Amino acid sequence: MIFELQPANLGELLEAYRKPQPASLRDAADSVPEARLDQTLSCQGTRLAQVYGSSWERLAAYADRGEVTLFSEDYRSRQSLDGAELLSRFNDFRSNGRPRVPEQLALRVSSVEDAVLMADRQRIYREQRHPDVLNYLLEDPLRVNIFDRTATRMDTEKYPSVWSPSIDTDLFRLAAKVIIESEQLDHIRNAAEIGCANAAIARYLVDSVSTSHLLLADLNPIAITCARETMSGSYLSMTTQVGEGMAALDEHSRREPFDFVACNPPYLPRPARAEPGACFPFENSAHFEGTQLFEKLIRNAHQFLAPGGRLLLNVSSLAFDALAAADAVALDSGLERRLLFTKRVPVKVYEFLTDAQWQSHLRDSLVEKDGYLWQQLLLLEYHKP
Repeated sequence: MIFELQPANLGELLEAYRKPQPASLRDAADSVPEARLDQTLSCQGTRLAQVYGSSWERLAAYADRGEVTLFSEDYRSRQSLDGAELLSRFNDFRSNGRPRVPEQLALRVSSVEDAVLMADRQRIYREQRHPDVLNYLLEDPLRVNIFDRTATRMDTEKYPSVWSPSIDTDLFRLAAKVIIESEQLDHIRNAAEIGCANAAIARYLVDSVSTSHLLLADLNPIAITCARETMSGSYLSMTTQVGEGMAALDEHSRREPFDFVACNPPYLPRPARAEPGACFPFENSAHFEGTQLFEKLIRNAHQFLAPGGRLLLNVSSLAFDALAAADAVALDSGLERRLLFTKRVPVKVYEFLTDAQWQSHLRDSLVEKDGYLWQQLLLLEYHKP
């Protein structure tokens, strides 16, 4: 599947970035706009062939409705095909005498305005006559995520333990776009993504701004392998490190502090019984929930950032108390804080949704609507003058 998201209110976000903000973080959260992303889902290649490939005439009919696209190999450019163009290229799409659907041929199957999930099945199914077909398509292990002409590929069968891009990944890339355009950034000497997973955020950053060196760090060694694959062809100096993010930043900033650090950290506060080593369904669950990482990053940003450097973070409203305490330390150290925008999204962490005590721990902070429990994401920038 191809998940393509585009900002629907970029101008509003850029304008808000230039305005002064209240000193109080809660007041700032009430004053900044909420980001909106419009999403298009398309099936491609093998899945497209399995569902529609036996009938090129049927595909041509979809093409006449403007729903068939042929992407370039890197997904940076595209060509919309009408029915006649698709049929005329039939012979191009042959292998060993048999018609084949190329991986870059895609059929749009759904469009969602103001997306709140990578695949909001409840909303998508309302549009579909055949939700069982769409459900099959959404199980495609190959996922291509496109934002602002940067595409990252993720094979969830090849990397099942690596966190795949979600809606907050593109909110992060949108936040980076707002900073880059507002500050007119054209070069970054030393950048880092902490907890990089498949490095979708880092890939967008180096595609958007000339970057001399990049550090990628993650606790999961398989994630580092996946991240290297994502960054292939980027032609920059790069260091990868398996281990705890703060340790990586401390080690490398002694040689050269960072101009830009991005981290999409775990942000769900745990009840006291769920400290590392407690009994949870997954062996490494302590690395996925809790607020320790973003607290450490905010409290210590003045040490690893270069003058003019920036730390970009995504934090949940469910962790507001921990955020406020760390924020006060950062401001006392001389950092400047800006809340770029907010976004209300459902909580989708499996361990949380299946743990009654954990839910009760945060019940007063959650809003229940449309069958989901909702949180507010805060996209934060800390800047060292």
